[in-house]
Amino acid sequence: MITTKKEALEQPRKAKQFSDELQADKEVILAAVTEYGDALEWASEELKNDYDIVLAAVRQDAIALRFASKQLQNDSDVVMTAVTKNGNTLFYANKEQKNIFNIVLEAVKQDGWALKFASENLKDDFDIVLAAVAQTGHALRFASKELRTNYDIVLAAVTQDGLALQLASENLQDNYSLVITALANNFFIYSHISNRLKNSSEVAQFALKCAENEDTREWLFEEIPENIKKQLIL
Repeated sequence: MITTKKEALEQPRKAKQFSDELQADKEVILAAVTEYGDALEWASEELKNDYDIVLAAVRQDAIALRFASKQLQNDSDVVMTAVTKNGNTLFYANKEQKNIFNIVLEAVKQDGWALKFASENLKDDFDIVLAAVAQTGHALRFASKELRTNYDIVLAAVTQDGLALQLASENLQDNYSLVITALANNFFIYSHISNRLKNSSEVAQFALKCAENEDTREWLFEEIPENIKKQLIL
């Protein structure tokens, strides 16, 4: 156990070993979290509710938000600082923060997967979802059902990751321009497009053109309907 202030200040990463008195000392804990944000875990309950301490902790390591008091997990400055560094720390924020547009927007711009932790209301917000899928195409899975039928949203998603097309509505999986964009970014999506477009020699030819090597072309060729294979230029 570390019992002296001098020793504690020299070994901030050993906060777990600090005496109860040192874990309640603001100067000691501030020094600890400034160097090692997760040291907040070992701070006293009072200091986990101290704005300066928690802000310093999340500035150093956004994940430290998980150790903050409920009150400070509901502080917009603290949460914004955390999600700007790591969007997925939105998970640890208070429910109210997950419904604040600017906070969620910053979170999904940093990591599109953070859309998973947004309020249902913001999962149905065009600007939020657009920012999320532009960063991570597969974040489309967390968008509202309505926005998964929105052409512009799906276009942004498949531009970032062609495989995101499989998360779109069936109607958009049958959209020629979306399919071409998706194939250009990841030709493996061919197996998930509509039967109508699978039976297009133009689409099949484009998919083969996008294949990276002979092995992937061979796999893709097996996915193409027999009646279309005869029409292709190999």
